[in-house]
Amino acid sequence: MFLSGWGCDTTLWRNQVPTVARYGRLLLVDLPGHGRSDKPDISYTIALFTRAVNAVLEDAGVEKAAVAGYSMGAMVAYDFARAHPAKTIALIWVEGAFGPASNVDQRSFALRTTRRR
Repeated sequence: MFLSGWGCDTTLWRNQVPTVARYGRLLLVDLPGHGRSDKPDISYTIALFTRAVNAVLEDAGVEKAAVAGYSMGAMVAYDFARAHPAKTIALIWVEGAFGPASNVDQRSFALRTTRRR
């Protein structure tokens, strides 16, 4: 699953798609308020985007996914992985806008996400 940053859409990933598509199914997501997604007049929060990512996976019938996020999309991918570790095979952080929270035990998080492969 590929998540773009604030103000971006799925075209951000156009150069990665041909190569990565050879290895499995891809989901490219325009987060709410971005690209071709609905643009309701609501607050756009990381929590909202995380719920949207989960809804896309459920709608697509995907039980587990590697989630790649660019910039703000990396924040969403990280939040999704924390909220749904059993659904997260891998977290791919591309130029994330911030580092993981300081209270997260990185070794523990890595082990939890790695074991589910």
